[in-house]
Amino acid sequence: MIDSNSQFFAILTAVGEAKQANATALGIPWTFKDMAVGDANGTDPVPDRAQTKLINEWRRAPVNQVRTDPANPNLIITEQVIPSDVGGRWIREIGLYDAAGDLVAVANCAPSFKPLLAQGTGKTQIIRMNFIVSNTAQIVLKIDPAVVLATRQYVDDSLATALPANKTPGTYRQVTIDKRGIVVSGANPTTLAGYGITDAFTKPETSAAINQAVAALVAAAPGALDTLKELADALGNDPNFATTMTNALAGKAAKATTLAGYGITDAMKKLAGGIEAQAVPSSNNLDTVSSSGLNSFHASTANRPSGSTYGTVLHISYDQPTGNWTQLAVATGDSRAWFRGCVNGSLQAWQEIWSSGNLNPGNLQQKLGFTPVQQGTGHGQGSNTVKIGWSTDQSPRLKLTVDNTYIGDFWTSSDFNPADYIKKGQILGSGESPKCMSAATGTIGGISGDASGLEVRGNGNGAAVISFHRPGIYGVHLGLDTDSQLKIGGWSMGGVAHTILHTGNCDMTGAIVHFPFPEPPTGFLRANGTAVSRSAYPRLFARIGTTHGAGDGSTTFNLPDWRGVFVRGLDEGRALDPGRALNSFQWDQLQGTAQSMPPGSSGFTVYAPGIGGASSGGGINTAPRTGGAISDGINGEPRVGKETRPVNIAFLACIKY
Repeated sequence: MIDSNSQFFAILTAVGEAKQANATALGIPWTFKDMAVGDANGTDPVPDRAQTKLINEWRRAPVNQVRTDPANPNLIITEQVIPSDVGGRWIREIGLYDAAGDLVAVANCAPSFKPLLAQGTGKTQIIRMNFIVSNTAQIVLKIDPAVVLATRQYVDDSLATALPANKTPGTYRQVTIDKRGIVVSGANPTTLAGYGITDAFTKPETSAAINQAVAALVAAAPGALDTLKELADALGNDPNFATTMTNALAGKAAKATTLAGYGITDAMKKLAGGIEAQAVPSSNNLDTVSSSGLNSFHASTANRPSGSTYGTVLHISYDQPTGNWTQLAVATGDSRAWFRGCVNGSLQAWQEIWSSGNLNPGNLQQKLGFTPVQQGTGHGQGSNTVKIGWSTDQSPRLKLTVDNTYIGDFWTSSDFNPADYIKKGQILGSGESPKCMSAATGTIGGISGDASGLEVRGNGNGAAVISFHRPGIYGVHLGLDTDSQLKIGGWSMGGVAHTILHTGNCDMTGAIVHFPFPEPPTGFLRANGTAVSRSAYPRLFARIGTTHGAGDGSTTFNLPDWRGVFVRGLDEGRALDPGRALNSFQWDQLQGTAQSMPPGSSGFTVYAPGIGGASSGGGINTAPRTGGAISDGINGEPRVGKETRPVNIAFLACIKY
């Protein structure tokens, strides 16, 4: 039992000691691979160097970290991280396995329960084993990089190893980055060369270039000064040239703001509202407008659009030839619009432009897919507009619409001959009958819905009926009744419907029938015990099976053998023929009898048929009697044979298949 005196420690197993000694002696590497934990079956384990496995291991997984203790180089530390979704067991023992799969170190620990998340709590638990070896030089302190769980200390140590040391924090204009994206060093260059710039002057180069330019300017000074003198002479050598020019500019004329101010007469004037219509032409007649522009008109203006009172006209004249222009008029108020033109002096009438105000496309006749012959008044007609026309879309047809609704195609003698069809109530001639031709529908039992052929369909849930009617009150109905039975009935049958028998409601398969002719009719086989094919007569085989014989045991079965026998009803508890099984065979027999005979001349005579003859004087004659049959002297001489039978007729016994 674990208490304050319990000891917990880790040791190398005998295998581990041998492998450590071998690695040290031969200089070969020794690698640790897995760590395992167990619950020791609930006991308090003590590590034993002879162990080769844990007492009750319940988890084994790769080692997450292997390292030496910085304070003691001979102390090996191995770690494993158990994730939160693994557990539900106690941890009392720990084992370390090398790459060969051998248990090389074993340890015990204070019992610790590793819960599961499903238990309401979860934790990631670190299992660590520390053990001392004499030499760690050959121990490989590496782990599988595929192991994804690690302790925080392991991550911190790994980062400290990976990141370069002795870096001064700060802001750098130039840095060096290694292949892992880590900044190795930083610098702040102060020269162009430090940044690798080659297309700029350095300070010494700039100073030299400036000095060279100044020298060139000084060398060219005489010519430049001569040019300046000539310019000064042209301006009068005014020492106050700037003031003189300012005063001169102050006395310049004001800039015009109108077309008239600049004397422009061939442009349209901008009014307060932008481009506005001018007043009514002086002639008050739109026919005499000659210049392009906007003009107004009113109720007294001549040749304005009919139906308009006030409005605006856009007049567009063409330079060549004369007498060619176009006018567009818009009425004020109802926004009706018209246009007209003049071609070589020939004036055209005003034409009103259609808009939503005077035209509703919904009221117009829709374009048909064929050229119609129309009955009606055309545009604006109300209902009952009939159109007939020839259409070439798809197959050529003569089509009909009423009020733009497609009614259908006209049938002609080329695609419809009334003589080929039966009309409602039509009486066919003698010997004629309707006939429906269609593709094959497969077996009737396989039809699940509508099928090709002649169909009689009832209305709603009513019966589907075909009627046969003779003149008078004689009629018969044949059809499928509401109880899904095929029946026959009608006027002349007293209102009684008779169900038509078929294999669905009267299956005779397996029935024995006697026929007064030598060959079995269709649907029957001789009941003679013959073995027949199971696949050829599946219904019969399903009905009688191997009751009368299994045939060859796999592909055939035996028919019952009724040749030369009488039929007797199964007793079924009546006790006249007790103990009989169905289809069992029974031999013939005679009922036991007792006979009394008249006395003979010497006393009496006893007859024992089949044993001896008559005897007299009270004795038994043991000689066999082979004379005639015994008669009662009243009913005649009996017929004697090898069996007892009634009067009968021989028929052919057959079985229905």
